[in-house]
Amino acid sequence: MKKKMSQLSNCPMSQSRADLFGSLAHWFIGSHLPLRAVQGLSHEGGFAAMYAAVFIGLVIAPLLALGIEIGRYAETRTLIQPAADLAALAAAQEANLPAFEQSGTEVLLPTAQGVAQNYIDQNTTRATAQHISVAVHGITVSQNVTTCAVDADVSELFPKFVGHVTIHVIGTAEFRFTQNGQYAP
Repeated sequence: MKKKMSQLSNCPMSQSRADLFGSLAHWFIGSHLPLRAVQGLSHEGGFAAMYAAVFIGLVIAPLLALGIEIGRYAETRTLIQPAADLAALAAAQEANLPAFEQSGTEVLLPTAQGVAQNYIDQNTTRATAQHISVAVHGITVSQNVTTCAVDADVSELFPKFVGHVTIHVIGTAEFRFTQNGQYAP
């Protein structure tokens, strides 16, 4: 039995595979390892642990970090949506009633944006604790619906190489004007 093993190690096929593996490993790894150590790599079990560590470090860890950051992004979005709806409701309370009574047009007072921003600031304290800036981008009124566009800069949640990340949320509130005790169309 021992003779057969020694014959296999001298076999030209096994020798050519070792040379091929050695030259490939030398090409990938470089000349940092002696050629004899590189040729014996196919029989070493310790390299599986090294490859697993590299795989975990280069693939699994970044995917886990990205999953955590996406979860924080989704949590921040769910915090901002109710605040945007409240800001739209606050802006709707700033309707210009005299202008509506005179011309029938739905117009907000100039203070509507400031009032909406105040509601945003009061209802996003958890987001601002994470260094997320939330601002009212614009307010519109159309067909008894106030729409409040809110932007949140969540770049602090992500690594710097991701760049600038902004959440855009639209809050809405419906209201009705009345003329002579009747709802306006």
